[in-house]
Amino acid sequence: MKPIKSICALPLLILLTGCSNDAVDKAHFQTFKGLASKLKKSQPGITAEQIKERLTPEVRAQFGGAPLLVATVEDPRFSSVLFGAGENNGTITYFTPDRVSLSFQDGILVATRGLGFDLMNADVAETRNALRGGAGTAQRRHRTLGGDNSVEARTYDCQISRDAQSRVIEACSGADDTFQNTYVVDGKGQIVFSRQWISKQRGYIRIERP
Repeated sequence: MKPIKSICALPLLILLTGCSNDAVDKAHFQTFKGLASKLKKSQPGITAEQIKERLTPEVRAQFGGAPLLVATVEDPRFSSVLFGAGENNGTITYFTPDRVSLSFQDGILVATRGLGFDLMNADVAETRNALRGGAGTAQRRHRTLGGDNSVEARTYDCQISRDAQSRVIEACSGADDTFQNTYVVDGKGQIVFSRQWISKQRGYIRIERP
């Protein structure tokens, strides 16, 4: 659980990058630390809405025009802004300065590192196909990190459908787990908000574009 404490030490910002160049990495991390240092006195328990209010054009400019996300881990609950993206064969990975990471394929969470009880990897090919059509069935395969650092493999059968608010709902069930992911997709087919499952112990994370 130590990595979670290090993240919560900066309740306003988890500043992330996926730059491939080490020199650029170091420069960005110094920028992240400088911004975070200025904001460390912000009140604890800041919400996603408060973060978005503080992302003024001047603040955004300090991120060099990179895309931003705001994420909220539900348990323990805290919200942070995510910065930067590096892509490798369709997987986009975001890193904190101390290398906590979140990885996505087409906006779907496929891996985490450093949160505890991590999602080591997920095969979401069928989910991605079903989401493009807005409905259908899919099977997911997850590998998650257990409390004794063992890796546990699980398979989930999922039903994808739209609700009355036109959100895409992915309801999944396995041998001993069930979860429900929610996606809001814009007219271009891009996920602009989601609530996604990490693992039984870690629960859900909410991700949105500010």
